Amino acid sequence: MFAKRPNFGLDKTLPPNPKRKVYILDVAIVAIAYKSKPGDPKWNAIADLDKNSIIDILDITKVAVDYGKTV
Repeated sequence: MFAKRPNFGLDKTLPPNPKRKVYILDVAIVAIAYKSKPGDPKWNAIADLDKNSIIDILDITKVAVDYGKTV
């Protein structure tokens, strides 16, 4: 679902996760950006999982459903 490095690829400061496991930090990254859109201070394009230019409940749901799983 996400790009190169999970924690779902969201936290680029952590070491590689070749198993692509979804961690709580992934959920937190999307939650922090909640209700943001491009240009907002909280905007994080990586958290826009459905690529509709707004971080909404659908983005949070997508990452939360896969919490603890390998994707």
